[in-house]
Amino acid sequence: MSPSTAFLPDTERRAALVSGVMDAGTLELPLIDYVIMLQATVDPAAALQNARDLPDARIDSANSRSYLLAWILTHD
Repeated sequence: MSPSTAFLPDTERRAALVSGVMDAGTLELPLIDYVIMLQATVDPAAALQNARDLPDARIDSANSRSYLLAWILTHD
């Protein structure tokens, strides 16, 4: 997730994208860690809880739990 993502101008669209995925109610979807990172730009508290609940196996190999949490904690 690029730092520039936090500056995308359309907050409503980001929120709609996130809710569309998160409404599925599962953290087992492919690349869900990136969706959680995007969620941090609209709802950091929910993103932090989702990141804490995320199984290690669902973190993409190009990402890490450390970066995931750092991203969320710097976007609240």
